[in-house]
Amino acid sequence: PQYLIQESIVNWEEREKELISLLDHYRRDDGYWDVIVPSSGGKDSGYVAHQLRYKYGMNPLTVTWSPLKYTDVGRENIEA
Repeated sequence: PQYLIQESIVNWEEREKELISLLDHYRRDDGYWDVIVPSSGGKDSGYVAHQLRYKYGMNPLTVTWSPLKYTDVGRENIEA
């Protein structure tokens, strides 16, 4: 049988406006952190922190915790 997949249409411009409005609610102008980004040392959390800082003008604090076992890449990313 052939299954039909319903595609959802996302208005990305509207979603970004909502994000900016949310960020504006928490934005600080005194240089202190205004958003927390959980960071595993992977590329996703690094990308999110970078976008928040340089695209949206936020001051992110990245927070991590010790895993049971670090991967080599994860350790290198955390140290960087």
